[in-house]
Amino acid sequence: YIDPVITSINPSKGYHQTTVTVVGENFFSPNIQCRVGDLIFNGAVSGNTCRCRIPGSSELTSSNTIAIDISVDGSPSSESEILFEFLAGPK
Repeated sequence: YIDPVITSINPSKGYHQTTVTVVGENFFSPNIQCRVGDLIFNGAVSGNTCRCRIPGSSELTSSNTIAIDISVDGSPSSESEILFEFLAGPK
């Protein structure tokens, strides 16, 4: 097993339901999970990119900066240092 590595995200800030494209390495499985703060949800992988939609959640209610991480097949997270600026309010 090789740990996934996140090299960039786009966009780097947004609201609920923003789709973030995560670019990295070692995304060897279609079973990718995205982690935004303490929230974990399924992502859609294609090659070395994964699309993660920031969910609507009561846990994300105020503007803050949170790490975006991924895991493959339930393995430990990438422990990414890539940060996403969550903006509270309507899109």
